[in-house]
Amino acid sequence: MTELEFLQQRTLPFAALLGIRFTAASRERVTAELTVRPELCTRPDILHGGAVMAFAGLFAVCAAVPMWADTPAVTLRASMVGTASPGNTMRIELFRWSSDAERAPLLTAVTALTRPPAPPP
Repeated sequence: MTELEFLQQRTLPFAALLGIRFTAASRERVTAELTVRPELCTRPDILHGGAVMAFAGLFAVCAAVPMWADTPAVTLRASMVGTASPGNTMRIELFRWSSDAERAPLLTAVTALTRPPAPPP
């Protein structure tokens, strides 16, 4: 079973409720996406900051599994610099910076991006 299959088959219930989809997974990188839906938004149809942080927190915990990392604690910090509306997709990627997890701590970088929906054909 690949790391991606592992994550896709063992989705946490709250991650499923949010609609988190893992799209790539390996010992070096994990990627997930969340399509913005109206029920995750405030008024006027802007993704709620709590949904962003829930996505990031669930992703960080789940993504540590295929990277074989122990996760005693997760620290999240967000700078909300834009908005996402229904139909946009948020993507988060986690990268391993240390190539030697046995001797060095696991250092990671997380990026969150939004992209507009594809135009109709």
